Amino acid sequence: MEDDYEDDRSNYEKNEVAIDYNAGFTACLAGLIKFGLGERDPQDMLHFDRAWPKLSPVPNIKVEFTKSGISVATYSGLICGSFCVSFSTNTTIDKVSVNAHGLNLVGPKLTVCNGLENGYLDGKGTKQTLKYRLNDTVFEEPEEFEVLCDGFHAQRKGQEPTYRPEFGHLYKVTKEGGIGGTEPLFENGICWPNFVCHRDTEKKEEKKDPVDLYLRYNN
Repeated sequence: MEDDYEDDRSNYEKNEVAIDYNAGFTACLAGLIKFGLGERDPQDMLHFDRAWPKLSPVPNIKVEFTKSGISVATYSGLICGSFCVSFSTNTTIDKVSVNAHGLNLVGPKLTVCNGLENGYLDGKGTKQTLKYRLNDTVFEEPEEFEVLCDGFHAQRKGQEPTYRPEFGHLYKVTKEGGIGGTEPLFENGICWPNFVCHRDTEKKEEKKDPVDLYLRYNN
């Protein structure tokens, strides 16, 4: 059988998990894992970019806050197909632009997310800016943010968005963030997703810090 694959987000025929394209292949992979036929060499994730499960990315997010928008960028290979940013300040948001979705505009914790098919966080430092307008010109700049990586999907016009943080990864970003300023608010193990590598107590005790692994194999 002749076939090929193109790793391109805009090519939905080869990258979308849907019943008419790739769901069959995805189901086969899930079956291999479920029935214990997907045992992996733990060294693979340290040496191959496309190994699965992949090496857990280093918590490395930077946030820039202004009165007209909030910019987010991820580094160290931390990719977020969708994202939300939550923060507290002494004002509320009047409205958001078309590239953003206002999940909570009145507080006490304000939350804005990226709109449908709006630029994703690529793990390479590319900034994505969610634009909004605050109700007050004088405001307190937040020193702490919560960034939800995945777990959100903005539906098409007239539909309710899907906000399921339990399906994503939540991080606390202090001030500008970066390594040391980004703290995972979940159990962060050696691989991603964590539960695949740690199925029993013995393996959980062998967890390693992803920051140490990243620095070890990238220096």
